[in-house]
Amino acid sequence: MAVEFKGSLLVYLFLSATNSFRFEPRRYAALVVALYFLILKDPQIAAFFLGVWVAACDIDHIRICESEVTLVALTSLAFILMSFPSAVERTMWSRGLSQIVMIYGDDISSKAIASRGFGCTLLLTAIRSSPNLKAILSQSAFVWLGKVSFCLYLLHVPLLFSIGINAYTVFAGVWKFSEVASWIMMATVWIPISVAMAIFMQKHIDQPALKFSKSLETYFGDTEEE
Repeated sequence: MAVEFKGSLLVYLFLSATNSFRFEPRRYAALVVALYFLILKDPQIAAFFLGVWVAACDIDHIRICESEVTLVALTSLAFILMSFPSAVERTMWSRGLSQIVMIYGDDISSKAIASRGFGCTLLLTAIRSSPNLKAILSQSAFVWLGKVSFCLYLLHVPLLFSIGINAYTVFAGVWKFSEVASWIMMATVWIPISVAMAIFMQKHIDQPALKFSKSLETYFGDTEEE
């Protein structure tokens, strides 16, 4: 979680520092910072600022990929990077990816995280450049998933290490299921509970917090005008 906290804090400081910038300078500044962290061999933090760059492009309505061929290639590369496994010795393509990113050190887990981060950034770039993909993801089911996704992100790991691990222990140790069956059974417990708690949190904590934040913004905005 240290990387997530560091990345989120740096993005917050960056957005605060560039608050008075126009969108175009902020977009280039985010790209420069991402390249800076790549030079420092810190691809995990670089992925955060690539995300800021993609968001800035979206605000400016810039279509990065005009060609459909380029779009397909970008999407394919995104899925390859996102599927980078922690156990790289299992497949030939993952060993190849590992060799490519060897410049960033020998820590396999950090390579996997960085690879998935870049993959997500490329996928977001492809989605916002494709009218068809944007139309699919604008369906009500995906919009609802987007609303609860942040709460689900916050809850899924604590629930995995509490309810999920305990459920796995019961299935594997007490009921003597196989390892694969135990993981599947654990998922049938962990995933529904995670989604249910994310829905509850989004409705009773996240939404009220957003309303309170907007009320504070309105209040202090009115005070400054006076």
